[in-house]
Amino acid sequence: MSQRERVLVTGVPDFRARFFVEYLLANEPEAQIFCLVERDRSEAAEQFVLALSQSDKRRLVLLYGNCRAIDFGLSGSEYHQLGSRVTRIHHMSQLTDPRADRHRAESHNLAAAEEVIEFARQCTPLKLLLAHSTAWVSGNRTGVVLESELDAGQSFRLPVRESLAVAEQLYRCAMKDLPIAVLRESQVLGDSRTGESDRDDSTFRWIRRLVRAPELPAWLPGHERCPLNVVPLDYLVAAAHRIGHWEGAAGKTFHLTDPDPPSVRRAVEMIAEASGKRPPPARLFKNPLAKALLRAPGLGRLTQDPRALLELLTVDVRYDAQHTRLALEGTQVQCPPLESYVGALVRRAQVESATAAASPDSEVYDPL
Repeated sequence: MSQRERVLVTGVPDFRARFFVEYLLANEPEAQIFCLVERDRSEAAEQFVLALSQSDKRRLVLLYGNCRAIDFGLSGSEYHQLGSRVTRIHHMSQLTDPRADRHRAESHNLAAAEEVIEFARQCTPLKLLLAHSTAWVSGNRTGVVLESELDAGQSFRLPVRESLAVAEQLYRCAMKDLPIAVLRESQVLGDSRTGESDRDDSTFRWIRRLVRAPELPAWLPGHERCPLNVVPLDYLVAAAHRIGHWEGAAGKTFHLTDPDPPSVRRAVEMIAEASGKRPPPARLFKNPLAKALLRAPGLGRLTQDPRALLELLTVDVRYDAQHTRLALEGTQVQCPPLESYVGALVRRAQVESATAAASPDSEVYDPL
């Protein structure tokens, strides 16, 4: 990479953004990386930097501001200097908390999209803005969803996902005069090599509870034939990095999803096998109960994000990824099957379960 390559990453110190920055440092040895960090998260960001090597620290710059504020909350000189230097933007700061109400979701995701687009207009050397989004902008759609599709009459149970869909509309409008690519990411699991995962992620907590249980329960909410749309984090960041340097990326949307997802039943079977448990009974899932839980107005107060997990287990949707296949063609960046890394996830979940057992008060009560 040229020494003139300078990348802005928002969202640090969130788990995905930290992982992505580490990947950039390892794979772009000449690049300089700017991280836009909210001031109330400065301590966590600085702890992240302390763990880096001296050579990596010299190439990393923490900027304290707010991606939702005018000029990112930076001084005028900081903002204009940054705009004269940044060549690529990875906007990874997004609110995904399924408990967020509409006002909170829109004030974060839409305001951030507007400010990032405005900043991109000030970046004279900008090659590409990559807006990290979610495949769940498909809402309640079923069947096959194309990368070119956005507004198809879908509805949303979670305002936060609807806000991301509206944010994508903003990016699509700005594509007319800015080099922008949208990355729709599937539900993200941990690193396929180490199993390291975001402890707050609903899917990882679900795996941890299955691992922690003496045996699988007699039933689980969900639909056993639904595809489980998940990807490992290391695939996601490698694919996002590759797409960021693909000449045909501007103006396109990319599904970062498993091209051949396992069914929910098969995923539970693999978790059971990896954790030494008996396979699930013949009729494991009770879909009417799942639908009732999705409608329960008070469920969100009992657990952190039940609706996000239940949608993952009940919505029969698949994502076509033609643009992603083209961008990754000829590279070694491919989404591994869940079967190849479920063992690493289970081992990590076992470690997390042992830690949680030592301090049970840290566990969130979860009726599922």
